[in-house]
Amino acid sequence: ALGPRVASTFLILGILLGGACWLLAGRISRSLSITAAAMERVARGDLQHRISAPRGIGVKEAADAFNRMAERVARMVKVERSLMAGISHELRTPLARLRLETELLRDRENAPPERLDAMEADLADIDGLLEELFTVSRLAWEERAPERSQVDLGQVVHDALTQTSFERLTPRVEGEAVRVWGDHRQLVRSVQNLLENADKHGNGNEVTVRHLPDGFEVIDDGPGVDPSQLPRLFDPFYRGRAGGGTPGVGLGLMVVRQTMELHGGSAEARLVDAGPGKRGLAVRCRFPTASRPGRAGRQ
Repeated sequence: ALGPRVASTFLILGILLGGACWLLAGRISRSLSITAAAMERVARGDLQHRISAPRGIGVKEAADAFNRMAERVARMVKVERSLMAGISHELRTPLARLRLETELLRDRENAPPERLDAMEADLADIDGLLEELFTVSRLAWEERAPERSQVDLGQVVHDALTQTSFERLTPRVEGEAVRVWGDHRQLVRSVQNLLENADKHGNGNEVTVRHLPDGFEVIDDGPGVDPSQLPRLFDPFYRGRAGGGTPGVGLGLMVVRQTMELHGGSAEARLVDAGPGKRGLAVRCRFPTASRPGRAGRQ
């Protein structure tokens, strides 16, 4: 049997070792928490955030590696934005000149109006493509969360309907709108994208904007898509329903999904029964929490 002194010595050593392990684990845990919080801030778009070098074995090296990664990402984003700004500057001027040329050509005798209409349509497509590319770039590298307040989705839908020019569509609104925390302007733009998409690809009869307990959905009466195409509808430049020369650049649904993800929500597409032998398309946008009008909901 061990003597009392030996047992006491082992007990004291065990207590000291346990205390040292507890302190070390605490320091490691705090360092991991700091690193995780920094990663979360960068993931939310705060590309200027850095970790001040903490003390500890291997901790400083990890912090330096994280800071180098964040610095490189920030440089990449800056280069991308500079490139997009340069493209805008360089293309807007020749586009304006081409529009002026088409107007001057219309004043000439024997000018083929159908050719000029086609040229103007092409110019409008290029202009729309530039606009959507800037929107995608801005949403993908949003440096901060959008300015949020209580937003009435009923007002969002109303504004989108009044600001959208329909060629064939008769919009209909159903259900009771809810309030969400969000950016009014971005949400109006998303609803506009969905309405314009339905106007292009529907059968031209009717589109329904349906309010839901956690968001809204836009349903058209078009031919739908093959079920295998549903997961790809939100991919950039994918135009699963844009056959037959239907105008569009293939970025509208991507902007909708990016906007919803910035709001902590989601956007999904599904097929619906639009009548005998018809399968319309519905795009559903959901928010993490919502409240009825007149009640203060929080996220």
